[in-house]
Amino acid sequence: MKLPFGQPVAQHATPSAEVAIDAATRRRFAACFRRYQEMLGGETKLVRERMVAMAGPLGDATMVPLLGRYLEAPFPLGEAGQRRTAAHAVNALARITGVELRFAADGTARTVDAAADLYRQHLGR
Repeated sequence: MKLPFGQPVAQHATPSAEVAIDAATRRRFAACFRRYQEMLGGETKLVRERMVAMAGPLGDATMVPLLGRYLEAPFPLGEAGQRRTAAHAVNALARITGVELRFAADGTARTVDAAADLYRQHLGR
């Protein structure tokens, strides 16, 4: 499945223009994300995918190391959820860090694997 990196992957996870996402809200979400990681190890697939998708619009810089763990390849065959989670992590990292690695220099979108690999390198993983 090819995901459109140029648009938010999870439209419903993107806050509307009326909702103010301030630093305190981002800190609360980051704390919730860390608690989820500690409680469940992040392995409940549907919850994992949704939490990582929400990290883009709601996360902060403290989440960068946590998001890095979802970039690990190779993605097992048949595990589409893990690939979607990696795509969400890539989108979140682009928003949080301000570093755009989802597109090549000529503007073409990279695959999830290629973008994840570049973000792993950027994070020193």
